[in-house]
Amino acid sequence: MEKIKLEVPKKSEFISCIRLTSSSISSICNLDIDKIEDIKVIVSEICVFFINNIKKNTEAFLIEYFLEEDKITIEVTDKNDEKLSENAVSESEMFALIIDSLADKYNIDYSNNKIVFETIIK
Repeated sequence: MEKIKLEVPKKSEFISCIRLTSSSISSICNLDIDKIEDIKVIVSEICVFFINNIKKNTEAFLIEYFLEEDKITIEVTDKNDEKLSENAVSESEMFALIIDSLADKYNIDYSNNKIVFETIIK
């Protein structure tokens, strides 16, 4: 398993950098263009979700990529100590629809401000 860490300031102007990195890493895993686009959309939506729901932005995003033979797992963590509300997902309908439809599997860790999702490599 390969592990890649990316720490990026929690600012919307860095989302394109996160998308580009996610695309490049997904390409290394030989994912098709549709899966690569899905990953870019999911990662950017998670970042926007954190920006909109955790107002504190003194700490960075931590994005970790775990590359395995059969899947890629991506963890996005907002390192700020303000906690994510458990109602945030239900109040963010578009985010919920996107992550439900594009991620093969996902988990929201409210206590650690972390969203983990995986994409199966076929």
